[in-house]
Amino acid sequence: MKLLLNGSCFNQNLSFEMERNSELHSVKKILSLSYDGLPRNLRSCLLYFGMYPEDYEVKCGTLIQLWIAEGFVKQESGRSLEEVARQHLMELISRSLVQVASFTTDGKAKACRVHDLIHEMIREKIKNTGFCHYSDGHNHSGSSDIIRRLTIGRSSNCLSGSMEESQNVRSILIFKKEASSEDFTRPLLAKYMRLKVLDFANAPLEDIPENLGSLIHLKYLSFRGTSITSLPKSISELQNLETLDVRADGEIKVPEEITKLKKLRYLLGKPISSIEVKDSLGSMTSLEKMHVLKIDPDGDVIRELGKLTQLRDLRLISLPGDHADTLCSSINTMPLLERLHISIIDLTQVDLHIPSSLSKLRKLLLSGNLKELPDLSSFQNLVKLSLASSRLTKNPLIPLGQMPNLLTLFFGSSSYEGETLHFKNGGFLKLKELQFDSLLYLRFISIDSGALQALEKLKILNIFPLKAVPGIQHLKKLQFLEIIHVSAEFHRKIDPNEGEEYFMIKHVPHLRILPFPEKWQHIQSLTALITFYQRQDSFINTRNLPTRATTTASTSSSQESNI
Repeated sequence: MKLLLNGSCFNQNLSFEMERNSELHSVKKILSLSYDGLPRNLRSCLLYFGMYPEDYEVKCGTLIQLWIAEGFVKQESGRSLEEVARQHLMELISRSLVQVASFTTDGKAKACRVHDLIHEMIREKIKNTGFCHYSDGHNHSGSSDIIRRLTIGRSSNCLSGSMEESQNVRSILIFKKEASSEDFTRPLLAKYMRLKVLDFANAPLEDIPENLGSLIHLKYLSFRGTSITSLPKSISELQNLETLDVRADGEIKVPEEITKLKKLRYLLGKPISSIEVKDSLGSMTSLEKMHVLKIDPDGDVIRELGKLTQLRDLRLISLPGDHADTLCSSINTMPLLERLHISIIDLTQVDLHIPSSLSKLRKLLLSGNLKELPDLSSFQNLVKLSLASSRLTKNPLIPLGQMPNLLTLFFGSSSYEGETLHFKNGGFLKLKELQFDSLLYLRFISIDSGALQALEKLKILNIFPLKAVPGIQHLKKLQFLEIIHVSAEFHRKIDPNEGEEYFMIKHVPHLRILPFPEKWQHIQSLTALITFYQRQDSFINTRNLPTRATTTASTSSSQESNI
């Protein structure tokens, strides 16, 4: 993101150029006509980008929740509010008023922004309308007598305006870079009591005043990227809250009082402690998305999960292995579930069964020592599968290769302990993204000429035992190839100057190849490799790795995998 001061100067120059330059002036007219042709609800959705700094990329999921909280999205028969809001976004994208900044593997918009010219047009439209006021300490735009929305920029500490004027403000987005002391936060909460949206995302905030409970009209509240560690008991007063984002820097302790929020649909953290809510979480029956929930040591909260039948997205860590069957019974009551993450804390093998009733399941992450790969044949809509620490010894490719809609497959650290993986002719016909990371026993990957024909992205990371280059020459649609931290022997084979197997990868447009640093090349054996990983802090989930013959009691707990 650009510094707002620089963005302010650019906006001033752009405004001047658009008035002076006839071609730009014509573009301005066309953009204005495009805006005027929008339905009323889409106009508000587009104007909302004026709340953000220029060139700011906003996550589509966040934007959709904000639009819903603002009342821009109306319920339609047979469709969720999120589905209607995403249709609004796609309409703006199809009209070239909003740009897609990144996509998910299955082709959905993941993040978006507006072009500089459109951002300038939006700022012109909101002037003197009261739609929003942008203050960054150097520049104030969109001001009027009545302000409905307020953006506090990175250089601003401004809470100007009378108490009477503040009663009109319904939304505040905060982009401050200075630490937000209680002298700033407490007056803000006391002054703007009719807020529906309050977003502290990435602000240097450490504590939340108890008077948070006075904001009884709030529908959207975000502390994402802050340094808070707990929520006050007054959170229970926010009876209209629908989205609570507490994805802060560490674990969040929530009070039991949070379970009184009967309208809450999204509860997001990384992670959220379940200690205080282990006996009452089931009363939050409106929840549709909850992550990442840290299971209490006794597993009491697992039965409560079974009461949350509206969940579409559930992500869990620290699951005791002996409670796996109870969890499977609980998630069997969630027919709407589309995304499921399960991270098991035990080092002993767990026999995990995913209920076949989850017919809408699209994304699945399993982390933990599994007796075998669960039967996934019922999940015809599955598009993404991630495995970590599962220590599978039976080749998982045979059942997975026939899954009709699988687009992304990640083998994370210690997910497979076999020596070979063979992608056979005709398998994985739709797979677009494939990743191998820290598989300490994998010596050979082979790819038949008719396998992986849709693959676009391949990553081979931290696999030192790998001896031969896979049949990458067969992957005609491959666009991105990363080979990082492989053996010196492997790296020599793909050297562009004299590598005898470089021909296999030279057709790939985007290559990223990094060998093991020379100071680490002394690693020759599996035992040495495991010792090396134990000593490195830079590799996720590879500390204290057990050998095949022994299990180290000090192995760290399984956790939510970044893959």
